[in-house]
Amino acid sequence: MSELVFEADIFLLWGGVIAMGAVLSFITFRAAFRQPSTSLLSLGGGILFVGVAAPSFWLGSYLITDNLELCSTGTALITMVGFAVLIYSVLTRSG
Repeated sequence: MSELVFEADIFLLWGGVIAMGAVLSFITFRAAFRQPSTSLLSLGGGILFVGVAAPSFWLGSYLITDNLELCSTGTALITMVGFAVLIYSVLTRSG
């Protein structure tokens, strides 16, 4: 029973992260399309990677396989790509 509660907590927490990441990405992309800006567009892309793609990969790989090493490694790689896009966003804005 406690394992079922633990899995429900995991899905609720990651679901909240995905929902907030999706809302923040939507707001950023909407602002980027209203006022065309490369930095805003890459900011939205970075948030999408970090806030939506990484947690979605973790949940998906956890559902398919119980290999936590795969879940963590894939999520870390996607998060690194997202942070690289966020750094690009800041550099294009300031540079």
